[in-house]
Amino acid sequence: MEELNKNQIVLLTLLVSFVTSIATGIVTVTLMDQAPPAVTQTINRIVERTVEKVVPKETQVSTVIKEVPVIVTEEELIVKATNQGTKAMARIAEAGEKGKFLGSGFLITGGRILTSSMIFGAEATSTGVLEAILADGERRPLERLTPLDGSPLLVFRLAEKDVKPDWPVLELSAGTSVIGQTVIALGASDSTGLSVAVGIISSFLSSGTTTAPMIMTNAASPDNVGGPLLNIKGEVVGVNHTQGLAIPMETIAALIKTAAAH
Repeated sequence: MEELNKNQIVLLTLLVSFVTSIATGIVTVTLMDQAPPAVTQTINRIVERTVEKVVPKETQVSTVIKEVPVIVTEEELIVKATNQGTKAMARIAEAGEKGKFLGSGFLITGGRILTSSMIFGAEATSTGVLEAILADGERRPLERLTPLDGSPLLVFRLAEKDVKPDWPVLELSAGTSVIGQTVIALGASDSTGLSVAVGIISSFLSSGTTTAPMIMTNAASPDNVGGPLLNIKGEVVGVNHTQGLAIPMETIAALIKTAAAH
């Protein structure tokens, strides 16, 4: 040993360490094979947990998503519903540039327009050709799908060639109206333009002319006859029939179903 130089001593040390490591590994594997299952499972769990905790930090990038609540006031919802509703409004008039303005209506799917029979007055009679003046000023002829037979609601249809797929329409509510619910009554008068009234449903009034009680509301204006009664989500809950009285969804759904057969 005294004759070995420094390089030889280093090499000899490395060789001894390598042999020792191999021997230790063999002994460990042998002991693991002979060890009880509980010990082996414990060791495996330690390794798995170590991998789960260490590896993601080194090889993955974590994304943290924070949810921030957004507070929307009722006033904001009313403004949004009003803006959406006015885009689907229609003014119903006798045909021709000088045709008499009759009342309001609004577009729903399928090129149909809903309105109240009260746009023709208490007698509800009209045999002339009618037009719809849409929110963009375009005039389109109307075909009546429901007769003037005492029903408070009228359903009209635009000619298929006149219907544009990007026209805004109003969705009909699938929910049930309740007393105290906030509602928005829209109309489009001939003299004052857009008419908006906001209030609540105050009660329901039974009527022999509808399949369900009429909606009574303080969102009332004579200029809103024929226009939609909306909830704060912008969905139609009724059609304004007279000042403070609206046709309910049950009646609307039944008459639309009847009109669909035409």
